This record gives sequence, structure tokens and C-alpha cells, in this order.
Amino acid sequence: HGGFRVDPSLSLEFPTENVPDYQQCLDTFVDSIRTIAERVDAYDVELSVENNVVTEENAPDGESLLLFAEPQDFHQFYQKLASEDIGILLDTGHLKVSARTLGFELEQFVEELAEHIDVLHLHTNDGETDQHKPPTSQEMELIDELDSVTPTLEAHFKTKTQLRNYIESVSK
Repeated sequence: HGGFRVDPSLSLEFPTENVPDYQQCLDTFVDSIRTIAERVDAYDVELSVENNVVTEENAPDGESLLLFAEPQDFHQFYQKLASEDIGILLDTGHLKVSARTLGFELEQFVEELAEHIDVLHLHTNDGETDQHKPPTSQEMELIDELDSVTPTLEAHFKTKTQLRNYIESVSK
């Protein structure tokens, strides 16, 4: 996941007092990723940053307490990092919630950052919380739009039969 501006509690509640400056947090994250990227080169490992999920509770006064939820976060990241070797793990459920909370279009995010997206976590939700429901046709279309990505189904199913039936229905 992209970084946070504050340390959450074990129940993932984010404090809203004493929030560090956005740029300072982004710079710290970029420096950390730069260090990690140097180390993984020796192991032939690909590195991707997952977009965060920003709910209303995590954006007091419309300002996100998490990094990497909006397109501009990733644009600044790539400008500062000056490397094309790090991709984006696009989590469709996270994107849906963050877009609603922060007021941007999902399609805009995908369009602007398509060249960097290399992995998909496919699931959906009600736009308010990260529920990991099976993806709809809207999320599944991203597999065709972003044909070189690695898709991963990241949804909850109550039984193996429900999972099998879902896979069969989208495989037709």
C-alpha cells in the first residue's frame, strides 16, 4: 500500500491531530521506495505501489490522511522518483471508495495512469467502505482495457461453490 500521513491504531483508525505535511510524507515514502527498489533489483522482483482506500473518516475536511489514493499522488511520485520501474497495483475497490470520498472520476484515474498499472486487485463495494464484493462487469472490463496487467480476484465468497459459479459466469 501507499503510505499514510499518520500511524493508524491496530483497528486502522487514523488520528486527525498533528498530521504531518503532505509533501514531507510523500518525500519520506519516495525515499523509502527508492531504497527498496535498489535492493529488489538484485532479486529480479517487480515492485508496485497499491492505491489506498480513503473513506470519509480518513479525510477530515476533505484532506486525506493516506497517500496514493488520487491520480496526482502517483504523478508526483513518478516525478520525484524519476523511475519507470515501479508500477501501480490498482485495487478497484479502493479506487471506488476513494473516488467517491475525494471527488474524482474512476475513469480519470485509470486513463491518466494506465501506462503504470501492472497489477489489478478486482472487487467492488458500495462506494463507502471496502467490502470486497465480487467484481461487476465494470471492474472486469479493466482486464481488457489494461491487457498487460496481472489480474487477481480479491473478493469474499461464502462457499467454494459460489466462487466456482462466479468464475464460470465470467469465463463464458
